[in-house]
Amino acid sequence: MNEENDWALHGPFLDKTLIRNYMWMNISAEIMGYAPEVRFCEVILDGEYQGVYVLMETIKEGEDRVNLSDYEEGSDVTSYLIRLDASNFDGTSDDGDVVIQNYTWYTYQMEISENAKSGFQILYPKTEILQDGVIDYIQRDISEIERGLYSSDMLSGKYDYEADMDVDSFVDYYILQEFLAVNDAFSRSTYMYRDVRGKLTMGPVWDYNNVLNNFFREFSHSGFLLANRSWFGRLMTDEDFVDRVVARYRQLREGILSDEYLLNYIDETIDYLGPAIERNDEVWGYSYDPENLSNNARRIPDEGDTLEDVNPGSYEEAVGWMKGYMLARSEWLDENIENLYQYCHRSKTTAQRVE
Repeated sequence: MNEENDWALHGPFLDKTLIRNYMWMNISAEIMGYAPEVRFCEVILDGEYQGVYVLMETIKEGEDRVNLSDYEEGSDVTSYLIRLDASNFDGTSDDGDVVIQNYTWYTYQMEISENAKSGFQILYPKTEILQDGVIDYIQRDISEIERGLYSSDMLSGKYDYEADMDVDSFVDYYILQEFLAVNDAFSRSTYMYRDVRGKLTMGPVWDYNNVLNNFFREFSHSGFLLANRSWFGRLMTDEDFVDRVVARYRQLREGILSDEYLLNYIDETIDYLGPAIERNDEVWGYSYDPENLSNNARRIPDEGDTLEDVNPGSYEEAVGWMKGYMLARSEWLDENIENLYQYCHRSKTTAQRVE
């Protein structure tokens, strides 16, 4: 892996298969061109074995990560890297990153929870060198795109969003998030960047440990999760965008996202881990009994189910559940991907223009 000074050591405690982040970061890189590099490792701390972890590149600006042209001190116009994540209502983030006051922030168009709402946080340029003029430039740049997306010009086809956005990256991001049923897509752990020489680009992807029905509550394998959410709800009103999503999905299902490719990838990854899985279970195997876990460390059953119904009792069961959900999800999408055209149908967009 390339030299750097920022890394994440991910302990896949909630992912009993151990492989979700590893597998889907690599597959995302095959599809989108870059995703954080990952490596399995076994951790020994002060002579005590800690189990299987995933060493991950963090998302940051850099030659071997998100490679942007350097910020020039004194200039307001800059390349930037931003993250959409939970932000405090007073316009601050818990990490100390600057939260921009863009169009969807002050119009409350983004996801809102009891304690926070989704906001764009500036990761590059770094907070310690951010000037007011740079913050204003990024705010205006994002707001200009959002005003176009949320305007009647988007519905009438007059807004040329492709002039500002790398549409291919938005298409690939959408397909990955929808295929994996990512609950917090485009509300949490969502990254975008723009080089002063180019367009706003989605990615890199992040935080895949909850994908494929590994969230705290059961996820149906059917239904679109992202098609009507925020920016994607607006992009889906354009038939050209839907055309590109459908065509790209069909293409990927013939290769990288085919059932055969993905099932082989899972099996080969498990074979690679080999006896490390048993060594990991010697430390963390107690977690196969959900009674040993608190509510924030296990899945919560729906009414009529038990803890055992939604929490795997062995490594083999966890892998089987993941495979089963993935195949059911892909089958549903295969049969329903063309239903995305409902979002750009004239009856819907005309009604929105009237409203």
